[in-house]
Amino acid sequence: MEQFKGAILTICIPTYNMGQELVETLKKIVLSQDNRFRIIVLDNKSTDESYSCINTIKNEKLKIIQNNINIGATGNYLKCLSLSDTEYCLLLLDKDIIEIDRISSFINFLIDQKPAYGYIRLNSTKSKLVFSKYRSGGQAIRKLSYLGKHPTGYFYKTTLFCESANDSDYLRLNPSFPFPFEILNSYIGERFDGFIVDYNLLDMRPRELNKKKSASYNKSNLYFYPVELYKQFRAYLLNLNTLRISQFQKNVISTFIVAKFMQQVSFLYRENMKDEYVCNHYYIQPKKVTNKEMMLNIRDLFDLYKRVLDEIDSLKLFYYINLIIAVLLFIENFFLDKIRKFLELIK
Repeated sequence: MEQFKGAILTICIPTYNMGQELVETLKKIVLSQDNRFRIIVLDNKSTDESYSCINTIKNEKLKIIQNNINIGATGNYLKCLSLSDTEYCLLLLDKDIIEIDRISSFINFLIDQKPAYGYIRLNSTKSKLVFSKYRSGGQAIRKLSYLGKHPTGYFYKTTLFCESANDSDYLRLNPSFPFPFEILNSYIGERFDGFIVDYNLLDMRPRELNKKKSASYNKSNLYFYPVELYKQFRAYLLNLNTLRISQFQKNVISTFIVAKFMQQVSFLYRENMKDEYVCNHYYIQPKKVTNKEMMLNIRDLFDLYKRVLDEIDSLKLFYYINLIIAVLLFIENFFLDKIRKFLELIK
């Protein structure tokens, strides 16, 4: 391992029953001539031939480990990142794609900017790396926490990630929470600037190439069902209240959280439920979500918001103000999304 003295990045790939697809990805990754990174694959006790299939790839950059038991998707994500022994770790889910010939620019960014944490936008069209930096405190927390985003692309200083993951009481008590990085990023963002990198390094695998059904979600725990979204919503608000930022910053962030979840329990929920590919992937039947159902979901979200604020005296007085601002943000996002889709159609 002498050649890895200069390695500063570990690409961390948690996997489960995706052997054939992952082998193709690994074959490309190990061809890179940049020796400043290594790869860790953590197999979550696959039930098929995935582990033996992955082990057919032999390369000094690559380390393959298998859990003794299945520890769940969230547990596998967190453990995989914690196994990094380089300065930085980057999460890549087994179903996603990395354009490895572009990794050098990202490593140069890490060396030059020395970020504590951040994420790389998926499916970016930018051929030249650009980034935005957000100040620690309210700004970093708002931009990099409570997003509910696909986890591929999160990167961290490894020691900071391990420290934050070990210190998180919430994740210890809720080991299967589907969006652990939203919680971790809020704690990290209290103290450190956050970065969002726009660069065409990472892509979600095209639908036509991603035939396998979800191994983590089904109709009993589907993350975009309103009942599950309400759980996420409550967790985010309670977590926000524990942060050491100003009351004003907490109110601003809470309005963005409300606006985001209004969209998720209404229009995004409807889009997902009519998408045959999505429904098939998660073992459910497509259905038509009516305007009435969407409005009832939003009403239930508002009721939950009020109940949560009853637990949080510091935010309680701002319920109606926050709600009005959140509704305005929701309307703005709705029309911006319609305009974006219209422009895509007329291209």
